[in-house]
Amino acid sequence: MAETRTRVITVAFFWYLLSVLGPRSGPPGFERFNRWATRRFTAWQLSILTLVGYYVVRNIDAILNLHPKLARHKIYEPRFETAVTIMTAMTAGFMTAKSMRPKFIRDLASLVFAGYYIFTPDHAMEKVRKFNENPSVEGIRTSFEIMDNPYLDFIGGLMRPRLRGAQGMVFYVPRPKSSVYLAPVELELWYDKPLTELKSEKKIIFHIHGGGFISNTPRLHADSLTAWARQTQLPIIAINYRRAPEYPFPYAVDECFDAYTAMVESRGLCFGVKSKVPPRVVITGDSAGGNFSAVLMIKIIMSGNKALRDPVDALVLTYPALDLSPVGCYGEREMEFFRQEAGDDRDTGIFETRTEVVDLYKSGVHPVSMEHLVVAGTPYVDVNKNTPLSLSSRVLFMSDRVIPAEGLYVMVIMYIGTDRGIDFHNDPLVSPLWASDELLAQFPRCYVTCGTCDPLVDDTVIFTSRLRNARRAKNPKLNITEDIIRTRLVKGVSHGFLQFDTIYPETKSIYKMIGSWFLDAFERSEQESRLTVQEYREILDTPKVDTYRYNNPFPGY
Repeated sequence: MAETRTRVITVAFFWYLLSVLGPRSGPPGFERFNRWATRRFTAWQLSILTLVGYYVVRNIDAILNLHPKLARHKIYEPRFETAVTIMTAMTAGFMTAKSMRPKFIRDLASLVFAGYYIFTPDHAMEKVRKFNENPSVEGIRTSFEIMDNPYLDFIGGLMRPRLRGAQGMVFYVPRPKSSVYLAPVELELWYDKPLTELKSEKKIIFHIHGGGFISNTPRLHADSLTAWARQTQLPIIAINYRRAPEYPFPYAVDECFDAYTAMVESRGLCFGVKSKVPPRVVITGDSAGGNFSAVLMIKIIMSGNKALRDPVDALVLTYPALDLSPVGCYGEREMEFFRQEAGDDRDTGIFETRTEVVDLYKSGVHPVSMEHLVVAGTPYVDVNKNTPLSLSSRVLFMSDRVIPAEGLYVMVIMYIGTDRGIDFHNDPLVSPLWASDELLAQFPRCYVTCGTCDPLVDDTVIFTSRLRNARRAKNPKLNITEDIIRTRLVKGVSHGFLQFDTIYPETKSIYKMIGSWFLDAFERSEQESRLTVQEYREILDTPKVDTYRYNNPFPGY
């Protein structure tokens, strides 16, 4: 970057000196052209013609149709393609201005540059591609936290409905006695009823936001949290966990576990609920938050504490990152999970998008059938008929415009590190996708959604298949498809669509679907047995809430 800057300054200075100190009419023999041009054109016209000529020469490959075909991006659904194009322009603008100071200049310049790139999408893609070649924590945070811009935040606030009770009200929960940490956990309350009604609630949605483990806050998920609070009329407790690399694994996981444990030990008091038993809970998260949600469930199960396990009615995961190991190709074991999932959901679309990608690569090419190339009568087995896919979605969609491969693995490295002796593949607290069948069999109901073009879609498919297998082995009579696992793969959509509300209107229908999942999970659990007040007291060995440790964070209500 420094070399490019030096070259631009040097070239500009050279031509400036040549125009000022050199011959006014240019090099010898140029005078006649000058006289002819100045008689026919004004200085303004010459300036415009020069700029137009430069623009045409710079884009001559587009005029001659020599541009590379962006075939991979044709798999996006058209409206999502438009949303991604706008998002790419915003990212290019904000990343261009990220080094500018002071902050108010940077915030304004980000919008100006973003406006320019919206009208020059090719330049936006090239700018983002260059930034992605050398991804950094600062760059990823800039692209993920666009809505943190005060001007966009103000506009978003005007467009967003107001909640009656609390819209991101911050409060803190002390760590339980069993925790090794001292700092309290920061949470936010999203609630569409008067706060006076909070103490009587019996159900809570515990939200863990995404952001690649290294960025974002609950407030940057305000659109989805507001929509769910209004639809469900339930309190949503969103944890603002501390992010890597400042707080690497397992700090954020332990924060989520400590907040949940405090809720159980205080019977909901630390969340503003007054009850003799902990409220029912649905745990939800997207992307990295989906990883934390699954890991939180695993930690609850591994604790062996029935009082911790009992309140959880369901997990609701959105494009979760469940396997943090570098996956390139799949073997027969993984492919069997895909075939099972396609059969369980009767969803042949699991393979459709991947087939489209391959067909785009082979555009204009007509493969020859191998059966016509062998000696007549020789037995020939076409391996393609046995294994419909062996490349992972991380490879097939490695150039995804939302989370390209470079950024994806930088996030994982920042969160886990490379020199800490952590097993990316086999540690269930890192990659819950490969938790043991014994752990998965104890999971509650799961509702999972993901886009078919998402680099992480394999995590969804394999995870739901493994859950079904584990639950079948435990209780073959369960209605696995309807009562235990529900999945929805959104055709032609990639990652992060929950935060595309203003530029991808279809997101609102996904909000409603997930909101209905929350309500469905609570409704189905009402007929199931749960621990009594006496059993909670015996298990927790605390007849009363420790009021010296836990207090109502909203004492005025």
